[in-house]
Amino acid sequence: MSKKIAYIIHPFRDDKENNEKNMKFIAAVAVRSGTVPIATALYFPHFLNEEDEAERLEGIDCGLTLMECCDEVWLFGFNIYEGMKMELDRARELKLPEIGRASCRERVL
Repeated sequence: MSKKIAYIIHPFRDDKENNEKNMKFIAAVAVRSGTVPIATALYFPHFLNEEDEAERLEGIDCGLTLMECCDEVWLFGFNIYEGMKMELDRARELKLPEIGRASCRERVL
């Protein structure tokens, strides 16, 4: 059985606790709908220090590499933060379909 793979783009740093809860919920919904979620913010912060800029950027870069295996990106949040913009830019380079609110793309912070 072949399943779609979706890269989840969601804010993280601004409110880690709530954003982690939201991402876990989104990932669970993805699995229940037959999609394999790639939610890197639920994975890399377990062994990379999000407060260390070099480690944070290394985690983002690893996530961008994983994105190459994805069929689409799912976009969440009202603002686009720096890391999210990097992910969106890469998704557009890869020409991945974007699933999410069009209004999210308008507010880049």
